[in-house]
Amino acid sequence: MIRSPGITSGLDVNAIVEQLVAAERAPVATRLDQQKADAEATISALGKLKGVLGALQSIAKKFDSIENFTPFTAVSGNENIFTAIAAPTVSAGSYAIEVTQIAAAQKLASGSFAGGAPAVVGTGNLQLSLGSKTFQVTIDQGNSTLQGIRDAINSATDNPGIAATIVNTTAGARLIFTSTVTGAANTISIVPSGGDGGLAALEHNPPGGQSLTEIQGAQDALLKVDGFDVQSSGNALDDVIDGVTINLTNADPGTTYALDIAADKKAVVDQIKNFATTLSAVFLTSAQLRSFDPDTKAAGPLLGDSMLRGLELQLRRTMTSELSTNPQALSSLSAIGITTNADGSIAVDDAKLQSAVDAGFDSVAALFAGENGIGAQMLTQLDAILGSDAPIDVRTKALQSKQRRLDAAYEQLDRRMQAVETTYRAQFTALDTLLAGLQSTSAFLTQQLASLPTTRN
Repeated sequence: MIRSPGITSGLDVNAIVEQLVAAERAPVATRLDQQKADAEATISALGKLKGVLGALQSIAKKFDSIENFTPFTAVSGNENIFTAIAAPTVSAGSYAIEVTQIAAAQKLASGSFAGGAPAVVGTGNLQLSLGSKTFQVTIDQGNSTLQGIRDAINSATDNPGIAATIVNTTAGARLIFTSTVTGAANTISIVPSGGDGGLAALEHNPPGGQSLTEIQGAQDALLKVDGFDVQSSGNALDDVIDGVTINLTNADPGTTYALDIAADKKAVVDQIKNFATTLSAVFLTSAQLRSFDPDTKAAGPLLGDSMLRGLELQLRRTMTSELSTNPQALSSLSAIGITTNADGSIAVDDAKLQSAVDAGFDSVAALFAGENGIGAQMLTQLDAILGSDAPIDVRTKALQSKQRRLDAAYEQLDRRMQAVETTYRAQFTALDTLLAGLQSTSAFLTQQLASLPTTRN
């Protein structure tokens, strides 16, 4: 007969066992829950701290040299004629630029063919050259049309840079040959041979046969820089002025335009302000992680943490340090308008910062990106705490290991509680059976006593 615990005696075995197991489990589970919550909160806090420190580290890395910290701009006197780009290693200067001719690629056109792209030209071989580089295509009955010849040229794997296209005009279709490379040396020649002779319509081999019309001649760029002649096969000149790439767009013979290379002060100011904002985020995050609310008694996950306290102290000390090699007026962050607010965040006086950059650009650059500048000092400190074997990483790994041990402890607790439950259930089931027996005996005795004859006096 199947019987639920307590069904005979009326003893609620299930409820009793559950309460006893819960009471025995509670202290251990509460301790494990608290340890796990603490570990998760600390890992999250370390991750948040690592995030803001990593952002500051990325900025500090850009302050590794004066060249990277102080970008230069190249300003053209007429961007319709030329533009320019300055590299970080360029030196300031001003140049007079006269563009008399821009580089061009040769373009040739065939005569017109009635019938459009399917028009048959002929068969044979075409030897095509671009400057000193030559390749050959074979034209047979399968590709003897304008379209077939175009595709054969464009798909040739050894084609050095001749593009063939078809232009449909009122007079008929024309095959256009265009060099993809500028410069006077990059002329196109086409020499047909063999076949039915129809390919002679595409010959261009000066001073020999010339069946094609030149639409645009191949030419070099010609310009003067401070009165000195410069010649280039292309319109992007990166070897004329060290650290500067000049891009020619149009010619304007006889007119000179200025090219000014100067430090980009706006970019420098933006870099400094970005640094201040990121440093401010570090201090505010640090304050949040070590905070304590006396009213609610709520504490930040890194309250009293010596690592956090030491890091913040280092950064504050670096922020308030002075660069002895700089003029006194530009020797510290506070001197250029960067100070600390009451809540620990960083304030920037825009007017004071701009004035410092305008008045002492090189000194401001040295303050941040010099050998002993703010950037170098902070980068050393940040590298020491953010490396793979540095404090944050080591502590995070230790906490993750602790989490795994806690998970194992939970599993062990579950197994032990299952054993405890089994023991309790067996004990109370036996008690239930015993009580049921006693109840049965009691009922029997009551019945027997009730059936005894009554004694009369």
